[in-house]
Amino acid sequence: MSFFRRLAAQWVERYRKMSIQMVLSLSFTAVAAAGILLIGGSLIWRFSSSSEKMVAENSQRVLAQASLNLDSYLRRMMRIADTVYYRVIKNTDLSQGSYTEALGLLYEENRDKGGKPYFSFNVTYQGHGPYSTEEVWRGEHFTDGRDSTETANIVDNYLGSVMDTGRQLQVLFDRFREEERPVVLVVFGDHKPWLGYGNSAYQELGVNLDLASEEGFYNYYATRYLLWGNDAAKAALGRDLTGEGPDVSSCFLMNLVFDQLGWTGDAWAQATADIWREIPVLTDLGRYVRNGVLTAELDPEGQEILQRYLSLQYYYSTHFQYGS
Repeated sequence: MSFFRRLAAQWVERYRKMSIQMVLSLSFTAVAAAGILLIGGSLIWRFSSSSEKMVAENSQRVLAQASLNLDSYLRRMMRIADTVYYRVIKNTDLSQGSYTEALGLLYEENRDKGGKPYFSFNVTYQGHGPYSTEEVWRGEHFTDGRDSTETANIVDNYLGSVMDTGRQLQVLFDRFREEERPVVLVVFGDHKPWLGYGNSAYQELGVNLDLASEEGFYNYYATRYLLWGNDAAKAALGRDLTGEGPDVSSCFLMNLVFDQLGWTGDAWAQATADIWREIPVLTDLGRYVRNGVLTAELDPEGQEILQRYLSLQYYYSTHFQYGS
């Protein structure tokens, strides 16, 4: 302790013996050092902020350029696919009825296995775009000449594919109409048709695709679905499958089917049974149907229900699958 006292006394004595010039010199040095540290810290902070801003701006430029390049690439590839589809694939297209025949064979092969209901999920893209802008593939014309040649060809090709799809479905329905076992068919589309690059045909036809409006939102994203049952299914259910169904997201379509059939469904359907009834339409665009109204803002209860669905979806897809 005495050592520190002697040291302190020595420093005090030295300070008393300092000249006024030395005191002023040390004071200015201290002020200058503090100023340098302050200015240096300020410059470092400004540089750091500017660097973050520059990195963010450069990242945005890179992403924008990548998006532009990807969009350009996809447009070119779609034009190539258009050419290949209409000049190569269409010449060896499946014969009419082959698709429905394949479904019939699959059903006959599996309908009696295991004594359990047979479920079959099938996808067809025979009516998928892009559609030719230069010729009408099937030779069927539905437009009346008021539109441009490009739009008319696109629309005629699209509606021609719809007509063909209707005929194919009729064959499929007739195939199962006479089946003695109960059969239920669910038919739906996963997106609106391609009608020109940049939605050119939609624009010329005056179709509202403004996502800010409810009409535009549904015009852009909504597709129809059909739930059909043969006479044996109607007899087993004790009622007809008729009427207009509710708006539902495709992820809830099987919930709707199980509900109509009076089944509880698998564990996933049971876990989401109350969710789809509360928010039957949900999107990753921040738009939902809640209490029958399309909205971008959910009430607290709706937010909790949505979070529960997202959590179920996450764990189902990344950690485990619920047992039956």
